[in-house]
Amino acid sequence: MGENEYESCAYVNFMDPTAKNALLKNYNAEEALSDIGIFTGVKIEPGKTLVILDEIQEASEGLSIMKAFAEDASDYHIVAAGSYLGI
Repeated sequence: MGENEYESCAYVNFMDPTAKNALLKNYNAEEALSDIGIFTGVKIEPGKTLVILDEIQEASEGLSIMKAFAEDASDYHIVAAGSYLGI
């Protein structure tokens, strides 16, 4: 994955019910990044950490938080993937 290009990676799979219930609960990008860091045990730093959000369609606020990341956390490198997006 991103280990070759970044100092660290924070990977979240929203098929995991624990992740689905613990993260992305209708708040801002800063709070979401903090919670992702706590959940994964990875210190999330702009430009040094790749945040991977897998199966984002399973998180109720997943697409909304991606918009917040784009608008309010553009220094962070965040990737979202979903096997059912666009269907």
